[in-house]
Amino acid sequence: MSTSGAGATPRAAARRLARLFLLACLVPGPMAHATVAGDLCAPAADPCVIEGTRTFTAGSVVDVGARTLEVAASARVTLPAGTAVLRAGSVRLRPGARIQAGADGAALTIEAAGDVELQALGSVRARIDLSGTLVAGDLSIVAGGTVRLDGDVAASAPGPDGLPGYVTIDGSGDVLAGGGSIVVRSGATSGGGTVEISAAGRLALGARVDVSGGEFGGGAITLEGGSDVAVTAALDLNGGGAYGDGGVLDATAVAGSLQILGAISGRAAGSSSEGGGLGADVTLVAGQGVTVSAAVTVTGASPDGSGGSFVVDAGASALVTATVLAGASGAESCGGEVDIRAGRDVTLGRVDLSAGGCGGGFFAVDALGTASLTGLVSVDGATSFGSGGLVTIGAPTVNVGAVVRASAPDGGFGGAIEVAGCTIGIGAAGELRSNGLGAQTEIRASGLATIAGRLSATGGRNVLAYRDPALAPVVTGIVNPATVAVLAPDLPPCPPSGAVCGDGVPAGAEQCDDGNTLACDGCSASCRLEACGNGRVECDEECDDGPQTGLPGSACDASCRVIPSAGGVQWIPGGRSRNACLLEWAVRNPAAPIEDGFPSPAQRCIDGDPACDADGASDGTCLFQVAACLAADDPRLPACQPAGVTNVTLKTPNPLKVTAAADVARAAALVQALAALGVTVKGGSNVVVPGAPVLGRDRCTAPVLLPVPHAPGAAATVSLEVAAQSSAGGRMRRNAIDLVCEPNRAVCGNGTIELGEQCDDGNTAACDGCSPACRTESCGDAVVACGEECDDGAANGTPASGCTAACTFVVPALRIPGGGSKATDCHLETAVALAAPATDRTGLPSSKQTCRDGDPACDLDPAPGSCAFATWACVGGADARLGCAAAQITSLEVRRPTSRDGGALAALRAELLDHLGGYVPAGPGEVCSHRMLLHLPADKRWARVQLRTRDAAGRSDTDTLRLRCVP
Repeated sequence: MSTSGAGATPRAAARRLARLFLLACLVPGPMAHATVAGDLCAPAADPCVIEGTRTFTAGSVVDVGARTLEVAASARVTLPAGTAVLRAGSVRLRPGARIQAGADGAALTIEAAGDVELQALGSVRARIDLSGTLVAGDLSIVAGGTVRLDGDVAASAPGPDGLPGYVTIDGSGDVLAGGGSIVVRSGATSGGGTVEISAAGRLALGARVDVSGGEFGGGAITLEGGSDVAVTAALDLNGGGAYGDGGVLDATAVAGSLQILGAISGRAAGSSSEGGGLGADVTLVAGQGVTVSAAVTVTGASPDGSGGSFVVDAGASALVTATVLAGASGAESCGGEVDIRAGRDVTLGRVDLSAGGCGGGFFAVDALGTASLTGLVSVDGATSFGSGGLVTIGAPTVNVGAVVRASAPDGGFGGAIEVAGCTIGIGAAGELRSNGLGAQTEIRASGLATIAGRLSATGGRNVLAYRDPALAPVVTGIVNPATVAVLAPDLPPCPPSGAVCGDGVPAGAEQCDDGNTLACDGCSASCRLEACGNGRVECDEECDDGPQTGLPGSACDASCRVIPSAGGVQWIPGGRSRNACLLEWAVRNPAAPIEDGFPSPAQRCIDGDPACDADGASDGTCLFQVAACLAADDPRLPACQPAGVTNVTLKTPNPLKVTAAADVARAAALVQALAALGVTVKGGSNVVVPGAPVLGRDRCTAPVLLPVPHAPGAAATVSLEVAAQSSAGGRMRRNAIDLVCEPNRAVCGNGTIELGEQCDDGNTAACDGCSPACRTESCGDAVVACGEECDDGAANGTPASGCTAACTFVVPALRIPGGGSKATDCHLETAVALAAPATDRTGLPSSKQTCRDGDPACDLDPAPGSCAFATWACVGGADARLGCAAAQITSLEVRRPTSRDGGALAALRAELLDHLGGYVPAGPGEVCSHRMLLHLPADKRWARVQLRTRDAAGRSDTDTLRLRCVP
């Protein structure tokens, strides 16, 4: 299985969306005639040769069928903004041929049933240059055969805010790049581009690849070969500007070996004003062996940056003889991570993960054969506040021939070094040094441990543990402080010896031996069974949950494919390392793309799509539902088994640095959600909310709704980034995602129900069942509209709701007669929302009622200085209290306030007329008006409301209600 990165980095994905929007503005309208094959060569010419100077028109598709399409050495082809397509049986650009952009956003797709070649003769190379000032173009090469790339490719945008392009090369055979370069750079304030190269067969990359960026960071390089992958030229992923991070490199040889023979540079940039960036993330995966013989530099920047990560996962042996620099300079910097896993032997040279006040990095080796350390390994803390880092080495045989340091300066906390295996040797030149407060150096030997060099844990302790009473450690070197070896019979036994993987005879610890050391043939390069359910993600698997695979509750099905999460939630880890599950984002977005079982870090949603936009409305904002899960139990990352999480750092948005109101609100919501788990929450290096280690797996926050507003017609992005640390000291340096809100292209009123619309009746009129925003208009939709008084949605008509099933306010049960003959006094009664109504001498509710300003039991106006009485007029009902029968009411008249009144009384009269007009005839049987809010100033004066009704017999009922608002 390919475990390369799941598509572009979040920053690259966001840049691509922005670039697509700009391209939409740059691409001209349809041309009268696009360039076609007949414009270039005779219909039967094979090859069809493009010669001389040619300028393609927009939207050109040059399709020569099964013939060969050739760009002559002297040819100069200029492309306009938009996409041009070259389609043929095979395509070749002769040495010196040029295809170039004539405008920003000029993109090219080359499709061939057979081979594609960019040729070179000495220093004369074919060249495809899609660079632009503001927006570079994309190059896509898809070949049914072999891709031979000996020429140059460029898709840079050197302007300060320029957006570089994307180069995608996909060969169904081999991809062979013998020289030249692929340059997709950006300017000082933008980010590097993306290069993705995939070969079904062998991938040999001899072309220099440069995706360096500015303040937005370096770009992304993804390399994948079905068999062997060899990189012999430099790969540049540097960040730039004032604080740019290094980029991301994922290289995978699915069933073959991986060789890195060219330097990898992923340095971060930093400044005193903006802080330091993070070094690049490099992941190398191979079904067989991995060899790295050129320098790897993924350093963080001063003053507070973090070193990058360097992860190797080899099915056979891992040979890393080059220097790996993943530390950081600066007083507040953090060390990075180096994680080497191999099915056979591991050999390492110099590794530097030292840093400043944040502490040294994390170094781990896990091998099934021999682990040999031949160069200095440093995870030191470099300031008085910087603790030493963490070193773990596990293998049947461990040979330490150099110094391994996890120390701190005087007064600082020492690190921890643990070496576990069967046969352990610390040579005469070897040393394990973890000096500092609380330092610990530990050797746990199931067989014989030989200490000819030094163990140093000044300020802490050394531990020597052994399993076999007959094989006590042999110490001829120096152990300081001195320690007594401890018998530990619970250590695992040594594996059987004598097996030779690939000799066809299963022996010792081998699970199989098919006579070769090929990967993905059922028996791995380290003679382990390759099968779904073995707890290792390998070959074409997306996940492997061990014995739980395919059982209820597992996220991995019986074919080792990831089962989509319930509710469309995407689980996004912080990479592929053994610490990548310390915090995973859980984003509700069922349509997000999946590659190799991992969702893209760029989570895209169209405004109004109810699957990912929580409010389901096309309203200029996507409302993302996001949670954070600590120590996620992730079958895609079987090596990630944290015991607990001690702290989480919210890096973007940093709650201690953001100033924009929207960022402040997002940071506060995330801090509150994380703090509710009890974990320590940090902003940068400072504690925002203190807490304690959180133990257990899958400890998730409540979902947080994060709004991402966008401008009309444009996409918008909100970035989230966290780091986390485990109880054992392991660090997940970053988990960065982008929430991308894309505009909704649906048109309300065109008669077609489109994304985000609940209805579309062909118009934008209101109150016809479909609103001007194409939302269904009905009582019970939780939207107060079209004459409704209220709408509590599904709660309408329930005892807890003050809204009826007809979307009117519930009328209080109390009725106030207005005085007059008992036989007709029920023809008109009023209802007023009062907690404790006044009564008259007969015990009936009084027609004079008082409310105190601000009393929520009777005043529905929150503003001081006035009261708002909720009042209803009810006619035609019977009233047993009065012995009054129901009647048909034919008229209703407002007598007080009069038309001559002004001020508050005039407003009171207008409210009565507005709600009582057209209200009768009514009855027999009680009918009440809609609720009226009668506003009175808080001045202690009585306001008189007088209404008169007449019934079918001509009898009248005149009622007077007196209301008063007191300060």
